[in-house]
Amino acid sequence: MQLISGHNMAAGVAAWLPFARAAAIGWMPDELIVLNVSGRRFQTWRNTLDRYPDTLLGSSEKEFFYNEETKEYFFDRDPDVFRSVLNFYRTGKLHYPRYECISSYDEELAFFGIVPEIIGDCCYEEYKDRKRENAERLMDDQEDNKDAKLPNMTFRETMWRAFENPHTSTMGQRHGDLSVQRSREKRLFSSRELV
Repeated sequence: MQLISGHNMAAGVAAWLPFARAAAIGWMPDELIVLNVSGRRFQTWRNTLDRYPDTLLGSSEKEFFYNEETKEYFFDRDPDVFRSVLNFYRTGKLHYPRYECISSYDEELAFFGIVPEIIGDCCYEEYKDRKRENAERLMDDQEDNKDAKLPNMTFRETMWRAFENPHTSTMGQRHGDLSVQRSREKRLFSSRELV
């Protein structure tokens, strides 16, 4: 009869302990899935996502993004913001990462079908402050654009100026955002056609 060393027994217990805890609260993992977000791979259990059926990852809509060849879901989205999105699915709590652009964060939430109103109490004030600051900046930009338009500039010259210096006007920033979004969508659809 072979004796089991204390180290081997501890390693064996450590391997099944998380599953015992999960079973105690009525949760058992089913299928491990891979979410590829712009080249960064995340793994989670299918039933973690299924808890939120009104969202993209919790619904059958995610199957549109499934790549049979790689056996993973591919999303051409911001992987840094996605970390917060995936943590929401895991914990049920939505947090606002303070270093992120508020518009980008809201766009990612909208894409995945998560309403920002469920942001946790710990982040809610920061999120609302950033939303307010962004709205004020946009209003200031609109006022500045009204005052800054030179009377002798044609519409074409005004447009050229906005696109030539996109960081100086809301119109230019929106065009830049749309251009980036369109190129992401083109890459997504062209990669879908190759599959």
